[in-house]
Amino acid sequence: MTKILYVCRLFSGLEESINNKKWNPTGVPTIYRVINKLKYHNDKFKLVLTVKDSYSKLRENKSMTLDIPDFMLPVTVLKGTNHNNNFRVAKNMYREIIQFLNILRIFLVFKPQIVYIDNSNIWTAGLLARLTKIPVIFRVMGVYQYMHNTMNTNKPSIIQRLLIWLYKSPFKLVITTQDGSGVETWLKRAINPNIKKEILLNGIPSDVTDDPIFPFKKNITYITFLGKLEYTKGATEFVNAMIKVLKNIKDDKVMVNIIGFGSLRDNLISLIKKENLLKKFRFIERLPNKSILPILKNTDIYVSLNRAGNISNANLEAISAGCCIIIPKSKKNYGIDVFTDKMLPENAVCRIESSDDVEGLVKEILSLISNKYRIDKKKKLIRVIGKSLKTWDQRIKHEIKILDRLIKD
Repeated sequence: MTKILYVCRLFSGLEESINNKKWNPTGVPTIYRVINKLKYHNDKFKLVLTVKDSYSKLRENKSMTLDIPDFMLPVTVLKGTNHNNNFRVAKNMYREIIQFLNILRIFLVFKPQIVYIDNSNIWTAGLLARLTKIPVIFRVMGVYQYMHNTMNTNKPSIIQRLLIWLYKSPFKLVITTQDGSGVETWLKRAINPNIKKEILLNGIPSDVTDDPIFPFKKNITYITFLGKLEYTKGATEFVNAMIKVLKNIKDDKVMVNIIGFGSLRDNLISLIKKENLLKKFRFIERLPNKSILPILKNTDIYVSLNRAGNISNANLEAISAGCCIIIPKSKKNYGIDVFTDKMLPENAVCRIESSDDVEGLVKEILSLISNKYRIDKKKKLIRVIGKSLKTWDQRIKHEIKILDRLIKD
């Protein structure tokens, strides 16, 4: 058996499993499915989760190793920094140093044959690739704006210079998720050309429930937003647009589903309460992955305002479900959503100018509501594209095959 050290950020979708000591991830399907598959095939598997988010609700404010009965193996969680913005840069640097030293200690004791590590832990990934001879697989779960900015600036800061140096590390393999975030452009700029690279489009679930967890009534237009309630997802812009839409509609024929959680949740609910429209919104904080697709299948209009790219897992599920989809236009200077333009033709989805185009979003939704034929037409076109998507089982098998080839080499 190959000894694998797997290091990734403690995503919010994994955090509940840690708090409850029950392995039942929500969201992050790529992460937990790969973890499950590697754990199943390798009894010598070590999972390390690193806390990065300042709004983490982790109950223990300390590093720990704990047993999760459903997971069958011990899981190590490395703590983050205090939940305030004072000396944020210095605290983040201190956190990365301490987490690297802890992972290095685990590395020396566990003696892995392969290290699989995500881009949230670039400091550790780069240093292990440079300081050891063990193959390091650098797993990029989409490209964030700061990653683009780092590679595009003419006058990099000290931190950016360090990141560039780390990105240029001698990784054995770089695997990136194709989520529309401009991964092709970033890879050319950030990663050494002689490093092997794989770009993988994610899959869609086959293990879904038949019925949604709440009722959907006929003759009502359901509009759904699915994702973290954060700036990068355009959550505030979506809510502001929906408030304007609801004010323009005189009847009660529209219901808004917001599925997700994040630091903006309370602010968004306050915005809606001020307008006395809370009864027109359903906030669903956490859902098992298998419960999402039934909701999307009953959704009429699906809105994604992701500033980083719009081929996310949620959007792939919306495509599979045959939703009428609204997304922003591509940002070609960063390569963001250039792939999305190829995958989703102009006639298959509705596009607005940008994630900030609240008025454009209001206008597009009102137009769709007044002309249900447009909604039905978009749904038919998007279903054709959805049929070509791989299931998660097919998608994860492909990534495992890549890892198996690396192990054999």
